[in-house]
Amino acid sequence: MIFTEGIFLVFFAIVFTLHWSVTGRSARHIILLIASCIFYGWWDWRFLGLFWLVIIIAWAVPLLSQRLNHKQWPLTAGITLCLAILGYFKYANFFIGSLQSAAQSLHITLSTPTLQVILPIGISFYIFHAISYMIDVRRGHVQQSEA
Repeated sequence: MIFTEGIFLVFFAIVFTLHWSVTGRSARHIILLIASCIFYGWWDWRFLGLFWLVIIIAWAVPLLSQRLNHKQWPLTAGITLCLAILGYFKYANFFIGSLQSAAQSLHITLSTPTLQVILPIGISFYIFHAISYMIDVRRGHVQQSEA
């Protein structure tokens, strides 16, 4: 869904109307979460699993840290996992291509699997947003509820 398409205007009008017609913060958050998933999945629904994985990591890491008396390792693990996801999707093709080029220059034939990893739209944005959220909760700048 592109911002200049008519379908986006219809989508925006529906979400805007639903958001402001519902009372209650939780209901509004649920509407925005569902709308975000529809918007993101419009391009390619197969990346919604990745989108949800990052959401679950960003939600679970602060809860785990709180339950473990504010230990540092859940935050470190969450940031590392998010950066590993980002690194895979952004750089897998680059490293495979570089490895094949280096092997060719040494006259070595590699039969590496050809991966054509598609870069999901906005992955850097939502990965870094998830990381900043986890850090903000850890520092106490943002409160996270249990539900």
